[in-house]
Amino acid sequence: MNILILEDNACRVTQFRQNLIGQDVFVVDTAEAAINLLKEKSWDMLFLDNDLGGEVYVPLEEENSGSGVARWLANNVDKQPEFIVVHSLNTVAQAYIHALLPSSQVVPFAWSKLKETVNAHETRETRE
Repeated sequence: MNILILEDNACRVTQFRQNLIGQDVFVVDTAEAAINLLKEKSWDMLFLDNDLGGEVYVPLEEENSGSGVARWLANNVDKQPEFIVVHSLNTVAQAYIHALLPSSQVVPFAWSKLKETVNAHETRETRE
């Protein structure tokens, strides 16, 4: 499974990498980099943080954010990964991104919950 992660927090990146061993994991820390990779290839899974650049509660209209990526994906439906997880702790951004991408799941960053979500998706994939 190839997984794209938009995250700028080094501790979170380490947790993703440690818990997704064996998966093709690509981590980027800017919306522009995420969009470029979404344009280049298809992804099985996308994890979106909203607040980037070390900022908290980034305004929804900020382009360098998970919201910026979600707006791009909403306009480029053919590039949407099958499985999108919004892991931002910013509750306003969570709701906004989910409204733009209704098939996304909102799972605020807590590794145990994220792991359950990934495992459920992998189980569903093997049944199909």
